[in-house]
Amino acid sequence: MRHRPIVVITIGYILLLVLLFQVFPSWGFLKWEKREQQIQAFLESEPVLRGQIRKIEARDTGFRAFLRLSDGYEAVLLLEQKECRAGDWVEVIGRGWQMEAATNPGQWDGKAYVRQNKIAFYWQVETLTVYQEGGWGWERIYEVLQEKIGGQIDRLWPEPYAGIMRSMLLGDTSNLDASVQTLYQEGGIAHIIAISGSHLTIVGELILAVLRKWQKPVFAKLETALGLWFYVWLTGASVAALRAAIMMSLKFVAQMVGREEDFLTSLSLTALLLLIIRPLALFEAGFQLSFAALLGLHYGKLGIMMLPKMPYWLRTLLAPALGAHATVSPLSLWHFYQTPVWGFLLNLYVVPAMGTVLTAGLAATLLGALHPACGRGPALLVQLLLWTFEVGSRWILAMPAAVLRGKPLLSQMIAVYALLFLPYWYYARPLTSRARTWRFSAVSFVLSALVFLRPSGWQVTFLDVGQGDCAVIESGDTVWMIDAGLEYQNVIKPYLLYRGIHTIDAIIVSHPDSDHMEGFQELAADPAFEIRALIETDAAIHETAERQKLENQVLAQGGIVRKVHCGYQVQQGAVSLAVLSPSAEAIYEDENDASLVVRVEIDGFSFLFTGDASSQVERTREWPASDVLKAAHHGSRFSTDTQFLSQVNPELTILSCGRQNRYGHPHEEVLERLTQGGYAYRVTAQSGALQIRRKGNALAVRAWYNTHIGGEYE
Repeated sequence: MRHRPIVVITIGYILLLVLLFQVFPSWGFLKWEKREQQIQAFLESEPVLRGQIRKIEARDTGFRAFLRLSDGYEAVLLLEQKECRAGDWVEVIGRGWQMEAATNPGQWDGKAYVRQNKIAFYWQVETLTVYQEGGWGWERIYEVLQEKIGGQIDRLWPEPYAGIMRSMLLGDTSNLDASVQTLYQEGGIAHIIAISGSHLTIVGELILAVLRKWQKPVFAKLETALGLWFYVWLTGASVAALRAAIMMSLKFVAQMVGREEDFLTSLSLTALLLLIIRPLALFEAGFQLSFAALLGLHYGKLGIMMLPKMPYWLRTLLAPALGAHATVSPLSLWHFYQTPVWGFLLNLYVVPAMGTVLTAGLAATLLGALHPACGRGPALLVQLLLWTFEVGSRWILAMPAAVLRGKPLLSQMIAVYALLFLPYWYYARPLTSRARTWRFSAVSFVLSALVFLRPSGWQVTFLDVGQGDCAVIESGDTVWMIDAGLEYQNVIKPYLLYRGIHTIDAIIVSHPDSDHMEGFQELAADPAFEIRALIETDAAIHETAERQKLENQVLAQGGIVRKVHCGYQVQQGAVSLAVLSPSAEAIYEDENDASLVVRVEIDGFSFLFTGDASSQVERTREWPASDVLKAAHHGSRFSTDTQFLSQVNPELTILSCGRQNRYGHPHEEVLERLTQGGYAYRVTAQSGALQIRRKGNALAVRAWYNTHIGGEYE
């Protein structure tokens, strides 16, 4: 690094950002937190917003407009109809709010997103008035170009190919089919539907190849750089696109002044410039994946090229794809909790074919503007290639162990990248002595062991699903779920991916209402997961059409359905379950009182789940003492009475409810009973998800909310 000062400066700056935002987040986020307090005071004053519309994006349920504020931040306006144009000056009345931090493991972090993208708040528009039209500024030019080119794409390709080409050529994902996006992600080729570095490279080479025929090399490179920056602006200036444009511009500058480009210096200078402008980009998935992929393509192939028994032509073919795959896959697991195992095989075909797709796609769009018939030929070629991408993705997913899931530990991430670095250590200092060979082998063994090391033991997680219930019990290979509320896509599925879960051994439904069961219906319909058993009450009052639908879904995937009552018991591994209610003989007139009440035991600790049972049920029998109580009916005053609490005598009570819910849960009466009885309690609406584990001979609980500034087990 002695002759690469830019590399040293960049590494030092990155370490400083990590220190500020990860090690001492209360320092790094101080500016944001003060600003967010000011924004909250502004929103509570019921203001009227005034400003200029920067751009408008179509969404599934209306439109999203970006209102430029005076301090450089933006407000995101949510519109039912497109009532203005980009560049217009508007006055807006409505209701505003700030995004919240993630309250569950694996959940999308809204607060981190708005900080990274300089968004002040979101605003639901009630009335919007245009008091000055914008004219033909950059905002209006951007909107018109997007509309014209997007309309041309829609005329050339049918859906879903038009949505793919809009995303691929313009960075517009508003019409991108969700199933296609998921398929590409799981197949390992999601990079082709985003404006990435490879897109800019291909576009730049196309522009340069054309201009070289008509211009001197110096002018051709200058005009190519300008064309690239125009394309970056037109497509939304993603981090990956900015990285590619900066690096290609630096390459042209080096060539024009007669200097040889140094890859590592160029890459470091690009990262430094981006991070000076947007420091929080360091923690974005797009930033990390873009730079990791480039490092993998450039350096990661060394590990493959050193294999002497593999034919040279095969090493040359596999090395770039495997190098990028090796550097990107750990980050994909870290950010998205899943990565395709065999995706590099598909990329051996897709990456070269992307040059043809982009070239033909641009040709079809330009020629089609002259006459629709002129663009049909290239458009059909693009459609054929995209169809092969879809077929290839399905082929990859059909392979054994196609998708790896679960967020790795930080120690595993460090170990993986240290293993990737070992070949450089090997070649930098060839191992000529037995002692150095043993040291190399020992380091390799330790790092490999760390990669596969995961903490043992069990945990019970009460997810924050708003006004509903959901608990996930994990012990070894055993996974049980008790209830699943309304937030499947936003909370439950991300958590299962985060934990690397493929199969749920049993789902237990305490009550057929949507706040207990709707998540299970979505889970059973999701091909990414397998449900082996459904346990529910046999009370006649719970026989609903929705519950029958869930039963059919479980049976269709080969699972079993068990309808049970008091006395039923089951054990799997270290986890056992006993049903305490409802009674087989009783006839219930209230669905809540027919709730399935179960007691789960793990490793000597007990958990009592009470569904929506009322105090009337609580008084019908003697209840066994339990370490943790999930309070009935989200903390309703009609449950969890004093007599019941004295029998259960919980060490901790969990109340699962939504923030500012319309029922007022948890009711003050319940909180007073818990407080007066000396019972500790936690509310998911305040703490977010609650994770309970064993710590020595006692229970330890961790509240997930705001874990970016803390969150240790208590």
